[in-house]
Amino acid sequence: MKKISFPDALLSFSRAALRTPCPSPACLAGALLRNTRGLFGPGRLVIRIDGGACAGLYSQGMAARRKRAFQAFRGRITAAGSQLVSEGESFFAVAAPPGGPSPIVMALCCGGRATAQEKEALRGFTGLLALADARCAVEEELRQSEENYRTLVNTGRDIIYSIDRHGRVAYISPQVRRYGYSQGDIIGRHISMFSHPEDRQDTVKALANAFKTGRTLPLIPYRARRKDGTYFYAEQKSGIVYKGGKPVSITGVIRDVNDRRELERELRDSAETLRKIFDNAPDAIFIKDLAGRYVRVNRACAEVLGLPADKITGLTDFEFFRKAEAEEGRRQDERSLKAGETVVADNSRTAADGETRVYNVVKTPLRDVYGDITGLLGIARDVTRVRAMEAELVRKKAGELVSQVTDGVAHDFNNVLAAIDGYATLVYEGLKPGAPGKEEMLSIISAVKRAAAISDKLYDIPAGLKKRGRKN
Repeated sequence: MKKISFPDALLSFSRAALRTPCPSPACLAGALLRNTRGLFGPGRLVIRIDGGACAGLYSQGMAARRKRAFQAFRGRITAAGSQLVSEGESFFAVAAPPGGPSPIVMALCCGGRATAQEKEALRGFTGLLALADARCAVEEELRQSEENYRTLVNTGRDIIYSIDRHGRVAYISPQVRRYGYSQGDIIGRHISMFSHPEDRQDTVKALANAFKTGRTLPLIPYRARRKDGTYFYAEQKSGIVYKGGKPVSITGVIRDVNDRRELERELRDSAETLRKIFDNAPDAIFIKDLAGRYVRVNRACAEVLGLPADKITGLTDFEFFRKAEAEEGRRQDERSLKAGETVVADNSRTAADGETRVYNVVKTPLRDVYGDITGLLGIARDVTRVRAMEAELVRKKAGELVSQVTDGVAHDFNNVLAAIDGYATLVYEGLKPGAPGKEEMLSIISAVKRAAAISDKLYDIPAGLKKRGRKN
């Protein structure tokens, strides 16, 4: 049997290797050594693949001495090829072109110098291994990409679909199980069968228009049908797939927006409720920016300031109140904004009608989602009558307390004066005219009467306090 030459062996194996699906360089190297054992004559084939899972040294019957010589020789190999004759050993080696996934070195160890055919064969097989390495890397990347896509499709909440130009469903992702369907329930049926009857015509029209114009709508909102006959709000985004320059199918995403629509409705209701509370609250409510300018006021606040609400935006307290009053309000604003705390105070303000009123004002900072202060919320309540009633109540209580004290003192003092007046009168009447001491007794009686008059005035103090309260 004719012995196969080294170049022919490599060529034959290379042709077979190209028919192998996704061969890794390591697998090709091992297969080459197994299938062509003994075909290299005195030479020995050495393959070195570095990087990733392919790292390794493959050889056929190579002695340890030659392996060591090859390892020392590896660093001087170039893509064009290198040859070294040392200690009776001859190596010719070729490195795969740079830029590939893994560095690959092919070497032929022979008793003499490698022939031109052997060199060319070695270069060709090195390129084959590099090609196999790159192909495996691409296919692995593609496999990983497909796996990621499959995971995304299978685990995401959105429904992925594809329909042909007749509107029949060619593919639907497993998410349809959430709505009671199996994939088999939908594939092959017309997409309009899963729309609300009132939305069906628009769905069919949008489908026909997409294939006609080659463009899909940015978003199609409609009501999609569950298997139990109920409906949910959905939004559909899609794109056209072309083949030979013609649209052949539409692929897209269906998103369930039922929860979002419900949340939007609740937010609208909440916003409307808050707007009604804001506008119809009896207290004056206002929002200011960091510079103290009014951003928004309710109806009650607009009445206090004396302008329509839309005319107040951008103005400050200095346009509505006296300078001292506006400065006091601005100091309160700055204290609340700097401290980041709520400030409560009673403020006297001259209203638009010229009357001075007392307002209990609560001011608190407004913050954004990041916690930064963006403005000030204030609520002012007219407490003029309440404070007046409180003052009158204080005066009334004070009068009652004074009355409790003065009535007792006046009563006891009058009792003492009555005793002095009685005894002094008896002594005075018992003395004869001109008798010593009679004039003195008369002075005592006069002094007692003056003291009694002073004592009587103590009864008038509580009444005077009450009268001053009513006057004020």
